[in-house]
Amino acid sequence: MAGAQEPAELDPVVVSASRVPLTLSEVPGSVTVIEREEIERRQVVHVADLLRSVAGVSVSRSGTAGSQTQVRVRGSESNHVLVLIDGVEANDPASGDEFRWEQLTTFDVERIEIVRGPQSALWGSDALAGVVNIITRRNVSGPAASGFVEGGSFGTVYTGASAQTAGERWTASVGAAYLDSEGSNISRQGGEDDGYQNLTVTGSAGLDATEALQFEFGGRYVDAENDYDAVDFFETGLPTDADLVSDTDSLFLSSIAKLSLFDDFWRNQFKATYADSDNDNHADGESSGSTAADTLGLYYQGGIEFAAGPGLAQHALTLALEHEQEDFSQRGAASDFGDPNQDQNMDNTAYAAEYVVRAYQRLVLTSSLRYDDNSDFGNEYSWRLGGSYRLSDRGSRVRASIGKGHKSPTFIERFGFFPDLFIGNPDLRPEESRSWEIGVDQALADGQVEIGLTYFRARLEDEINGFVFDPDTFLFTARNVSGTSHRKGMEASVTARLGEHLDFGGSYTFTDSTQPQAQGGHEDELRRPRHMAAADLNYVFAASRANVNLALTYTGERDDVFFPPFPADSEVVSLDSYTLVNLAASYRFGRGTEFYGRIENMFDEDYEDIYGFSNPGVGAFAGLRIAFGN
Repeated sequence: MAGAQEPAELDPVVVSASRVPLTLSEVPGSVTVIEREEIERRQVVHVADLLRSVAGVSVSRSGTAGSQTQVRVRGSESNHVLVLIDGVEANDPASGDEFRWEQLTTFDVERIEIVRGPQSALWGSDALAGVVNIITRRNVSGPAASGFVEGGSFGTVYTGASAQTAGERWTASVGAAYLDSEGSNISRQGGEDDGYQNLTVTGSAGLDATEALQFEFGGRYVDAENDYDAVDFFETGLPTDADLVSDTDSLFLSSIAKLSLFDDFWRNQFKATYADSDNDNHADGESSGSTAADTLGLYYQGGIEFAAGPGLAQHALTLALEHEQEDFSQRGAASDFGDPNQDQNMDNTAYAAEYVVRAYQRLVLTSSLRYDDNSDFGNEYSWRLGGSYRLSDRGSRVRASIGKGHKSPTFIERFGFFPDLFIGNPDLRPEESRSWEIGVDQALADGQVEIGLTYFRARLEDEINGFVFDPDTFLFTARNVSGTSHRKGMEASVTARLGEHLDFGGSYTFTDSTQPQAQGGHEDELRRPRHMAAADLNYVFAASRANVNLALTYTGERDDVFFPPFPADSEVVSLDSYTLVNLAASYRFGRGTEFYGRIENMFDEDYEDIYGFSNPGVGAFAGLRIAFGN
């Protein structure tokens, strides 16, 4: 992206596109890396808004900040994208296996890796369409502390602080951030603003017991609350002001031990993770139901790396064993329509292998195979093959990958029950996908310009439609769709150094995502824009103390569904295209003090990601950052 100072010279290591670290120029698939420097220059508060600029990624938010947010990769479902936070699988089984993007701020994020394409062979069911790997800030060489405070439109106050320290063999860090916003009105009509609060607390520690044995510990707690509106099913079928509140607590814990044997020939990693979520809904101050889930994960990964001789191909073989136990519960008031109170559980044991070959200093070949033994769905195989070949020392590269993945039905789809609305289907089958991509990357002008072009295709069998009308119960349910869903498209990206102080980044995505119609033929899938584009211009001046960033994102037309009041049938509606323009500027006084400000949605675009749910207009914000120590 445009924030990088020397894009041609940087070749970051990507840790989520393979079981062994690969440099960006070695990865066979499509990867975008966002570093902390870009996050601070653009001043984006929510990670999901940062992803709007990434090729192949679309974002849907049901209103103001804190409202439900969905991220889709290459026309996929939002629960086909796995989110890792410092190695913890963070998708929420109590929210349909979707990650709660509305809760993730950029407060302590050091780096984001977005890997597009089938990743089930590496990371399992939730990674059918891609992986977003979040790496937080933690490694320091000595005592340091920082803090920030900002305020602005919509009654917003955002503040946080963190501290780190380190010894000869250990590191420790702790941080907290609080965001409070009065919000804006989600409904097209009415005057009630829908507010949002988010408290995020993080901590980590590391210990190098010996040169061969290291330990890492991490924790993250999020307490979030957001107001939202009801849907008027009787008169308009659209959102209307209501006293509804969602309160969510999330906890992520991880412990990792790394052991290197035989002079680093055999590398071992033992990891235990725990994720817990509680989602409570309230109407007019009274509880209206809740869902909760916890996941315990135990993982082992062992690998060897070797070369047959000096100057010959390098080989890396990795074997992994994983076990996950998921528990789900739902609570609510029972009625004549049914009883939502339930407890469910599921466990999965997986065996995975990956083989990577680096040859002739230009060729990288990867192959992965995974076997999942699921307590509820039996056995599933996933695989992936990929290759990358550098045509010249100037940076010309071709790459390709192909793979098969699967996505298990969620607890909500199988067992969820919401009175007068939805009843689960326990007979659902896993979705299965086969996809491939081919791409080319080229560096021009002595590395000052880098361009990339990718074509991708995917076939999805047994796609789950989670909103099918059941004439027997007069409720909606979930069913596997007969036939094949198709996803294909093209991604293009460019980064350019336009001068000593000026950088540019841009992307364009075309996506054609269709599903079978009940009466035959195919129809466009909902909320998938065919056309998306982004541009980012960054200017550094005043001896690198000052920075101005201009970011533009375009989201094209897409279909949605509207449910008018009974007895009218549902109808497909078109959401208008929109362009968001954000302007950010900052100035650094001395070594550790920086003033900054930004304007979001600068031209006050009126737009909806979901039919009837209004997003905020123009907003202005200003703040101060202070840092001490390293």
